[in-house]
Amino acid sequence: MRFLLMPLFLFLWMSSLLAQSECAVELDAELGATGAHWFEAITEVEGATFQWNVNGSSLAEGNDNTLEWYNMLGAPSWEVCVVMETEEGCVAEDCVTPAELMPDCIDEALIDPDMACFELWAPVCGCDGVTYINSCYATHIGGVTSFEEGECGSDPCIDENLIDPNVPCPAIWDPVCGCDGVTYSNSCEAEHLGGVLAYTQGECGPTVMCDLVIEASPSEVTGVWNFLVYDGSNPLAGPLSADEVEWDGNGEVVGEGPNGSTQVAFWGTNDFLFVACATVWCGNEWVEVCWETANNSQSTEACAPLTIVLNAGWGSADGTDTLGLHLVLAMVDADMELDLSLELEGGSVDESWSLFCLPAGHCFELEAELESGDLDDIDVLDIAVVMGQELPAWQNVLEGWSEGEGSWTTTFGVDVIEDCEVEEPDAVPTVSTLPIAAVPNPARGWVQFTGWTEGSAHVVLRNALGQTLATFPKVMPSQPLKLNPSWRGVVFAEICGADWTSRPVLVVR
Repeated sequence: MRFLLMPLFLFLWMSSLLAQSECAVELDAELGATGAHWFEAITEVEGATFQWNVNGSSLAEGNDNTLEWYNMLGAPSWEVCVVMETEEGCVAEDCVTPAELMPDCIDEALIDPDMACFELWAPVCGCDGVTYINSCYATHIGGVTSFEEGECGSDPCIDENLIDPNVPCPAIWDPVCGCDGVTYSNSCEAEHLGGVLAYTQGECGPTVMCDLVIEASPSEVTGVWNFLVYDGSNPLAGPLSADEVEWDGNGEVVGEGPNGSTQVAFWGTNDFLFVACATVWCGNEWVEVCWETANNSQSTEACAPLTIVLNAGWGSADGTDTLGLHLVLAMVDADMELDLSLELEGGSVDESWSLFCLPAGHCFELEAELESGDLDDIDVLDIAVVMGQELPAWQNVLEGWSEGEGSWTTTFGVDVIEDCEVEEPDAVPTVSTLPIAAVPNPARGWVQFTGWTEGSAHVVLRNALGQTLATFPKVMPSQPLKLNPSWRGVVFAEICGADWTSRPVLVVR
């Protein structure tokens, strides 16, 4: 019997080794000279899902084993990782960096930041795909071992030596499309008037002038996200300016910040899917690009529903007068507000508006001003703010206005200090300069925080809305902390030591 069991044992052992060898993933990459990089996860495993991370931040997740990423700012160093996972328990990861993809391109011995290079614009394209202002910068600042004249991504198209307006080209319409995207009457004009080196028969089609990409990231304020839009066809440029961009969130116009940016509060919508769209002026037309994500603020465990109740009577008996109320809901501890203004008709209103969920731990202020109408014609104007299942507490807005106040305000919140009066601490902890890090990041099941060597720390984990997920008192360096699988996504950590505070961010798979 022993001799019969031995081959079976070997068979199972070899099958296990084979299964382990198949549970592997390898990254293949193509680096575009314009900053548009393409990555492919190569594996023999079927039915796998892939999570893509760039510089430690989760960028995409799903069944797609490819990723296209734009290195907008032309950063010479970065890391792209993919984590492959199957329902059978196969988990594999692979990462790539520019140094690994171009090992013979950079020679650190050439780098000399003290080299006095001339500020002369004579661009060269380094073998690392970065445009340097001249060869000196390429060699002694970038450390590249080879380069070509001209900007990266440029395709030589025009030869000025071919241009000769005295050449007698025939006056016939036999259009060609030059490599410069211009339609010429015929090949003779393309060569001797445009100086193009290549062309195709027929007119040029519509030109795509913009390759729009939205960059989204959570701000330091819980529940609020930052949005920027870039033109991927010009990756060396910064974000588009406010003059070129119009933003809206779920179809509603949102405010603009510096450099064409905008901030949107996820608690400012009842929709289960949040969509941020930027409409950009591209040459001679407006082009729209959108970014969407699930609106996790809809979870009743993560926030408290807000309802505003209005009771008002005004105007003449025929009900033809209108009443304009300028209502603004603002987060007190952040520069974030939503316009809820109303234009009321009919002479009387007794209605409620169920708006959205507000994250806990923050104070909010509702401000009301008279935007149109006559104060003397208003008989009654009461507002009640209902949080969750609380009974409404009516407040007399008209009384405040009648006493000469320019506006009426009320303050409220969820799980905050009474009356939203936050007392100043005796001593403000300084933000640590210690390299506090989450290991691994992305994490799954467990995480460790490292970077301090003495004493314990108080660790609090929160979601993007500021809701506390877990509190761990007296955590020692590298002590494993258990993660709940339902925390999937971005998790914000606050780690407090004896005289320091650090706030690293991790991604939970």
